[in-house]
Amino acid sequence: MARAHAPAGSGVKQDYVAAKELFEKAAKQGELGAQMQLAELYLLGHGVEQDNVRAHMWFSIAARHGMKFAEKNRDSVARQMRASEIARSEELVRAWKPGT
Repeated sequence: MARAHAPAGSGVKQDYVAAKELFEKAAKQGELGAQMQLAELYLLGHGVEQDNVRAHMWFSIAARHGMKFAEKNRDSVARQMRASEIARSEELVRAWKPGT
């Protein structure tokens, strides 16, 4: 999958909105790298409104498929969240199925 955004300073204009669309499509198909990237976009508010619930959700989905780094990121985000926000994220994870 082509990267939708390039590192700063590479001469390529970053387009986080386009990146979000591409990462979301791939993440919904179960692509772990895209799930991680999408979580980071939500965490940082790049191309989307900053949303710890969605960041936690996508890190959780990647973590349950074996990405240890996603587990660490999820736990880090969780430390910044209220219990109700974590519960909402966990509801979204339970409801998520590849392709949806």
